[in-house]
Amino acid sequence: LIQKKRVAVLNVKLAKCGFLGALEIIRLAQAARVRLMIGCMAESAIGLSPSVHLACASGAFEFVDLDSHLLVRSPRSNPGFLTRGARLQVLPKRPGSGAVTPP
Repeated sequence: LIQKKRVAVLNVKLAKCGFLGALEIIRLAQAARVRLMIGCMAESAIGLSPSVHLACASGAFEFVDLDSHLLVRSPRSNPGFLTRGARLQVLPKRPGSGAVTPP
């Protein structure tokens, strides 16, 4: 689709393509100057954490739809990011995805 110029925006979902797949899609899209969106399925806050970190770290996404944690009730946890209105903020100095489950 990218090579045939049949797509204007690609929606990357880690739940569907995995982390390595997402990195490959980003690489291909950037090379072809195709805009990117990062989206989600129905992940809890902990499940969404890798997507939030990828979006913040890569700077590759023009559109962000990472809101499933607002719709899915999950046990008390620290997902490694904060929600402040429409903004997501990665917490500093957390290993991996930053998600920490309570003891």
